[in-house]
Amino acid sequence: MRGSDVGGGDHPEARPDARTEVVAAPVARAHGIAVPRLLAFQAGEYSLWERVHAETLSELPFLPRAWRELGGELARLHGFLHNDAHAGNVMCTRDGALVALIDWGDAGWGDPAHELGSLPIEAVPHVVAGYEAAGGGLAGWEAMILWDQIGGAVDRVERGCRADAITALLAFARDAWMSIGSGSR
Repeated sequence: MRGSDVGGGDHPEARPDARTEVVAAPVARAHGIAVPRLLAFQAGEYSLWERVHAETLSELPFLPRAWRELGGELARLHGFLHNDAHAGNVMCTRDGALVALIDWGDAGWGDPAHELGSLPIEAVPHVVAGYEAAGGGLAGWEAMILWDQIGGAVDRVERGCRADAITALLAFARDAWMSIGSGSR
């Protein structure tokens, strides 16, 4: 079982995030999204979730299949955002089959393109492909994702956790511009 301390601890956002998670995750699951089942919850004390037999994408090599499947799940949410869909919150098998999307504490309503701002830039084309294959539309997604990614890239470079973030961002922008210019979108 995976347990989460939702007693608040020292982090001021822990209690509101826990309340959001115990409401949002079961609703997403009820609508067919790959989410672990909430087994028990005691307000201000704990939440207990179904064990997920998988690894996070942050623990595995780059798996395009998992990112495409994530895009399909995000499209099915239709404007309700997980709002923290980074590699550490996406659980999958070693071959890239999506098993679960965890940590729903930041969930809420918003523009679906913002969901892609926290993804690794290399994953964005795969997530978009999965999103569109599932019937979701991201008209004009490049500009909004690029805007969100700029802030994240600068932050990652400043913190020293990803020195190539600006280079990856520039490659993404070039490819997006090329697709717009060629009329492929």
